[in-house]
Amino acid sequence: MHHDSTSPRIALIGAAHFDRTGWLAASADAGCSNPGRFEEHPGGTALNIAGVLSSLKISSQLFTHLGDDELAYQLITTARQRNIDIFSQHSHHNNTGTYTSMVEPDGSLFIALADMAIYDEFDASIYTNNLQGFGKKDFVGIDANLPASELQKLALSTPARIVGFTVSKAKAARLSGTLDQLDTLFTNSIEVCALTKTSNVQGAIKSLQSAGIPNTVISDGEKAVWILENASVTKLAIEPLYNVIDVTGAGDALAGGTLFGLHQGQSLTKAVEIGVRAAQKMIQTKGPWCPDLIDILDVPST
Repeated sequence: MHHDSTSPRIALIGAAHFDRTGWLAASADAGCSNPGRFEEHPGGTALNIAGVLSSLKISSQLFTHLGDDELAYQLITTARQRNIDIFSQHSHHNNTGTYTSMVEPDGSLFIALADMAIYDEFDASIYTNNLQGFGKKDFVGIDANLPASELQKLALSTPARIVGFTVSKAKAARLSGTLDQLDTLFTNSIEVCALTKTSNVQGAIKSLQSAGIPNTVISDGEKAVWILENASVTKLAIEPLYNVIDVTGAGDALAGGTLFGLHQGQSLTKAVEIGVRAAQKMIQTKGPWCPDLIDILDVPST
């Protein structure tokens, strides 16, 4: 893992939980028993992004909130196996988070259940000391699984570049109080409309520009990525992929790959190109972890 004192540090603060995916054998028949099979993978926005960075040989710190249970132990073990430096509070009231999804044969989501009450207990003040050594070149990623009040505290606690992840349509608005603190926002076409209370991406982009966020990356499914970099807007078309295996973690891979590029000093547009390659490799992999992402870089890995 690269970490010398001159390269930027990266902390990711947010979700680490288990993704449970039910693969339906045929199109979902609501109200009935459906044949299929279950798989379970460690997931959560912060853990997934830290995993992408780790796979690209960049070390990061992960701050999260886990239960006092077997799943918590498994997640800590997973993070350590991926060379992620994990710090956690442990809840005695809630179990470690889980995200259970039912996926159609074509790979699209039928329904999902997020059991994530544990993140409502997250206390940012426990970690603000850890962030005090972070400077203006460093990155602190915050994901909207955490309560809005704690996201604001985290954003105000450090001079580092604050990177926000909207996570889902239901949670995106939690970042609205920190927009003026963000250096970079990662979102998608549905979540950005929920965040900005607009009806389309163009309206959302105008809203974000007036909020003064320097950099935003908005994915639009498999079609395109919108990039806002210092008031200029680029729409990057994406080559279609025909061998999609599992879309879980695609957005996190886009964010992690882009963060890698920014960490290496690339422009946002160049960094997003790396992020897109990471996302494309991830959706050709089962689950939100791909140990050999380093293959996507044009440079030979050292």
